[in-house]
Amino acid sequence: MAATLAKLRDRMEGDLSHGFGWLGGKIYDRPWAFIIVPVVIGLAMLSGFATLEVESRAEKLFTPQDSIAFDHREIVEEKFGLPALEFTVYATYSPEGSNILTTDALLALYDVLMVINTTTITLPDGSIKSYASSCLRPTASGPCDQVSVLDLFDNNRTLIAQQTTSSILARVNAGNFTDAQGRDIQLRNIIGGVQRNSVGNVVSAQALQLQVKLVNNRQRQSDNTYEDRATLDWQRATASVIRDTSFSPIVVYTLSNGEIDKENDKAINQDILLLTVGYSLLGVYTVFVLTRRNAVHSFGTLGAASIMLVGLAIGADFAFLSAVGVTFSIVTQTLAFLLLGLGVDDTFIITAAFMRLPSSMDLRERVCKSLAVSGSSILVTSLTDMIAFLAGTYSSLPAISAFSIYASVGVCFDFLLQITAFVGFLVLTAKRERNNKADWLCCITPKDPDHLCCAPPERRFDESKETKLTRFMGSHFSDFVLSKWGQVLILFTSVTLMAVSIWGATQLETNFNIEWFTPDNSYLQDSYTVRDRYFAGSLIPFGMYTQQVDYPNIQSGLQSH
Repeated sequence: MAATLAKLRDRMEGDLSHGFGWLGGKIYDRPWAFIIVPVVIGLAMLSGFATLEVESRAEKLFTPQDSIAFDHREIVEEKFGLPALEFTVYATYSPEGSNILTTDALLALYDVLMVINTTTITLPDGSIKSYASSCLRPTASGPCDQVSVLDLFDNNRTLIAQQTTSSILARVNAGNFTDAQGRDIQLRNIIGGVQRNSVGNVVSAQALQLQVKLVNNRQRQSDNTYEDRATLDWQRATASVIRDTSFSPIVVYTLSNGEIDKENDKAINQDILLLTVGYSLLGVYTVFVLTRRNAVHSFGTLGAASIMLVGLAIGADFAFLSAVGVTFSIVTQTLAFLLLGLGVDDTFIITAAFMRLPSSMDLRERVCKSLAVSGSSILVTSLTDMIAFLAGTYSSLPAISAFSIYASVGVCFDFLLQITAFVGFLVLTAKRERNNKADWLCCITPKDPDHLCCAPPERRFDESKETKLTRFMGSHFSDFVLSKWGQVLILFTSVTLMAVSIWGATQLETNFNIEWFTPDNSYLQDSYTVRDRYFAGSLIPFGMYTQQVDYPNIQSGLQSH
């Protein structure tokens, strides 16, 4: 059985090598055709970017699309509308830790409320957006839905100014608070850092919270996002005015949907910039590795061609799949760096196979043999990567499934461009080298083709001379690995790594918080800190809805629960 499998393996390897060798010969005969055709097809696929839509809705990315929660949400939104947007203000006394239940602090918070009431923005259509036009009103002609300690004094500045610290504390301890809607107010939702005496009465507090709710008119925007852009812009404008205004003696912190989106977008844009820099650095590295200290025998332009082809494979992958309806998101964008690394790796394998063969060999035979050897290698690695990524398409999470599809197709596109267009560029580079033309300046023939750059005249280019790294890996390092102590060290390192990995797997936790996208240097970090310290952190809303019930006859039962 083993002998049969070995023969089958050898037969397959032989057939693959023969096939790639045949392909190498065809590419050698018509290099420009194998460059132009794949590149034109790839460029044609880029037209898919015209219909590219970036999906940003969490429920479309991280929730199984067959979840019953979508059916429930559709019913709730049909009956009760979209969830409200919130604008929250936190306030602490300066210096922080002091009692904030004072007249001057409440007056300052009232001034913050006035900024919210008076801030307006002009929308692109010329209309005016204000708090009055944006706030959520539980009843059509009723007051806006807002809550703060100011409700204890009917949001009346004159009444607040008449208070003393003692009277404020007396009102706080009196209980039976209601907002403008007549609903009960929970003390923990309006004051934080509460200190109580032995009988349970509030004697001081360190923070205040003011929260207003806004109507959410979410709709699809021109950039394919789903949001209430006008209200989000108003939130950002209002927060900016508040941050730029002094409200002594309190320090004010704002937190809203619009601010979080803006700060998170900043972080994402910074990451995209870093990815672009990383892409460029890897491109420079590829060119550097393939560049030799000889104008003729250097392959720097081949490295540049490789980077362009990998970029084309990535672009074609993104554009084509998005055009046929595969979800594209910020998660998918990170795939570019992975595909770049895989593509450059294929480039090094093909180029190394070519360079290992003597330049005295017939050039056509050299190309055929190098592709016969390297083609099989990159085919196996590419198929392995594709199969691994395809396994991820079975995930119930759309973001992971789509990422896996983009990754597998991207690996395929890169492989096809490497064994066709890149080999075509390799042929052109080999012919340039054979004709003693300079790398990067292929129209120039150096006077001394074997001269080493920045070296004495007597030093000549020698393709058989090994580099220091090659000598180290092929001699010193390999000898150590095969030695007794080397084997012991490798075994110990492997066992230790496995043990640490197993322990790490037991400590792994799955969690997600949108606030993790907020940059560490964002002003919102201070808002998060105050909220978490004084108001129990980010609360998870919970609602229970019923339907098809005889409500008048069960009213008493509902109230008891």
